[in-house]
Amino acid sequence: MPTKDNVHVSLGVGINFHIGGTTDNEEDDVVKFFYNFGPNRLEELLKEECEEHIRDFVKKIKVYRIRDIKTELTSQICHEMAEKFKPYGVVIEQVNIMYVLLPRDLRTVLMGTTTTDVYLQKQVKQQENIMLKLNNSENKKMLELQRDNQKVMSRLNHEKDVCEIR
Repeated sequence: MPTKDNVHVSLGVGINFHIGGTTDNEEDDVVKFFYNFGPNRLEELLKEECEEHIRDFVKKIKVYRIRDIKTELTSQICHEMAEKFKPYGVVIEQVNIMYVLLPRDLRTVLMGTTTTDVYLQKQVKQQENIMLKLNNSENKKMLELQRDNQKVMSRLNHEKDVCEIR
């Protein structure tokens, strides 16, 4: 299925459902299902509806967001399909995106990009650590100089006071 930026992706979908339970009388739901629908037709229609909803949804999304759509997509599809299949006595409980598969060359490029990003982040952390060490060293030297200056000032003040007393 093509995304908004025309990258073809593959999605694996799982649907949990059961027959009956849409009305108070489950027997009516089962009769509606078998006489009006049947298992073969259910399989066809589930597949078609699911593919249509996913295709429409994926067309609106750019490829960089495709792995983040699971909950957004599944809740939307589950709600829409539940409404569509309810008159036939079928209750859609849950729709799951099992996997999202990107084209091999795109996966390779993205892995390379991720590796580069991780390497750059590591380099930035190392640089920050070096800067922190340098700043700490300079601050330590500055404090030592201030302390030494205070000692010298105290000694000079003391000598001045002693000279004034004489």
